Amino acid sequence: MENSKSRDVLLQNHLISSAQGKEMFAEFNENRTKIIEGTLQEKYKDNDFEDTKFIWYSLDEIKAYLQYIESIQKANPKQDVSGLRIYFAAYPNSKKFKSGKSIKHPKQQTVFMIPTVGVDLGEKKHKSMNHLPFIIKSDSGNPLAGQFEIVDELMIDFNKKNRLEMYYKKAQNFQKAGVNFSASLFTARAVETSTIYNEGEMIPPPYKLD
Repeated sequence: MENSKSRDVLLQNHLISSAQGKEMFAEFNENRTKIIEGTLQEKYKDNDFEDTKFIWYSLDEIKAYLQYIESIQKANPKQDVSGLRIYFAAYPNSKKFKSGKSIKHPKQQTVFMIPTVGVDLGEKKHKSMNHLPFIIKSDSGNPLAGQFEIVDELMIDFNKKNRLEMYYKKAQNFQKAGVNFSASLFTARAVETSTIYNEGEMIPPPYKLD
């Protein structure tokens, strides 16, 4: 019963009316998409270019990702998986990423999600700054168990250096207090386990509608 009440409180804080949703979507179309799209058409030399309006994931996909994040928390009980960041992003205008992986939707706007680790950084006004995006560096038999490594390229510049230093000083595998945050914290055999979720179904293009 208590969990149900907590859930209801969280929902009340975040659910919006259909009227508000329609107003926000209209604002995005009128004062974001229509302004930016012309610039993108010119940049890409493509007068038919339309940017993404929404991205769809099945319920099973979302459940699978949340279960994955929960499994990471269970494998690392002393590190606090505190939430998710959802990033606006765009695919490069190329057939492949620098890694060599094919790009399904060149030029299109997208989103990706990444979990955050909670750490008391003293930010009271901007509480989200106390939650840093991470992947896992593991040198154990379980790829989900290991040091949470902050993806600093996904952080804004707001007090960035200090936030990174404070996090790594408190991290379990921090080698030496006072070491600069850019120092390697991991063994040579440590491998990366990704936590970043992408590849939703996007409308419109590349899926044109009649």
